[in-house]
Amino acid sequence: KPDTLSGVCREVDAAYYLVHSMESSKDFAATDRICVNNFCDEARDLKLCIYLGGLLPENKSSQHLRSRAQVGSTLRDRLPTIEFRAG
Repeated sequence: KPDTLSGVCREVDAAYYLVHSMESSKDFAATDRICVNNFCDEARDLKLCIYLGGLLPENKSSQHLRSRAQVGSTLRDRLPTIEFRAG
């Protein structure tokens, strides 16, 4: 919820983005998109965002991994971001 994020990045240079909504709803990809965009709106003055994503196998990408990749892409597009991919 955007109102719960008000001021959380004030006087903060770097933040880890660890939000993972896979089990919070049936449409976790939509929830992930909402969460990452709400975070980016509030964190627009960060100097660095650090994100742990996942490796994306070329022909075996699950909905879960595609969602994680989209979150990483959104963060990189909107904030200075370093993404580590575990696999």
